[in-house]
Amino acid sequence: MPFCYALTLLYFIGHFQAGGFLVSSNGHAVTEELELSESVYSNNGYADKASLLEREINSGPSNQSGLRFISGIICKSKILRFERMLFRATRGNMLFNQAPADEEIVDPLTAEMVEKTIFVVFFSGEQARTKILKICEAFGANCYPVPEDITKQSQITREVLSRLSELEATLEAGIRHRNKALTSIGFHLTKWMNLVRREKAVYDTLNMLNFDVTKKCLVGEGWCPIFAKDQIQEVLQRATFDSSSQVGIIFHAMDAFESPPTYFRTNRFTNAFQEIVDAYG
Repeated sequence: MPFCYALTLLYFIGHFQAGGFLVSSNGHAVTEELELSESVYSNNGYADKASLLEREINSGPSNQSGLRFISGIICKSKILRFERMLFRATRGNMLFNQAPADEEIVDPLTAEMVEKTIFVVFFSGEQARTKILKICEAFGANCYPVPEDITKQSQITREVLSRLSELEATLEAGIRHRNKALTSIGFHLTKWMNLVRREKAVYDTLNMLNFDVTKKCLVGEGWCPIFAKDQIQEVLQRATFDSSSQVGIIFHAMDAFESPPTYFRTNRFTNAFQEIVDAYG
């Protein structure tokens, strides 16, 4: 799964689940505020020690700027440490809600199937928001904006689905192009491999020759059997003709003071034994 497609899918799942958190919480918002106000003002000592989040909830509706939230998605294996770190960083002035993702998702970085968890963190204050965003970045959590308005949520959902369909069409077109290119390569691969082998053999042989600077030609010295001398000359002449070279190849027998290497003429039966001997030196 490509990187952009995985991120879009993560955004869609995180946005849908986080929107469900908000929709389910709207029905209980008024009841929770009434219960909180009763518990706060029934005891003067508790009212003085009320947390910042409770004061923000009590001071106005939950959809005002006092109470904020951050939604996103994180690996399931990190959710416990993530929640504990948020609790310590905000000193308990936050509300954490989570829900498992419906299916495993491909991690864009490791390309492995991992289990994800959707989370929503409710908090109050800009300082708490900065701390939570830094913690999300440290744990590798992907945060996505989720509007509280249901109409906007539906609009974003439609946009995400449209983008997913476009990405799927793009992926299908890329797969078709890849298959077509691989089919064409497979048809010419054998011919290309033979050409590369011949080119490497030619250059390997040329590297064993010496370059004469004065005559600007390549000079090679070697040993050959006496009975193959005429055959070698014919091959060199044929190579000169096939390459349309203006300069012919000169084959000259030299007198050597070194003893020639041993050469054993083999046939189909004795060749296997000779190869065994050559392998052991």
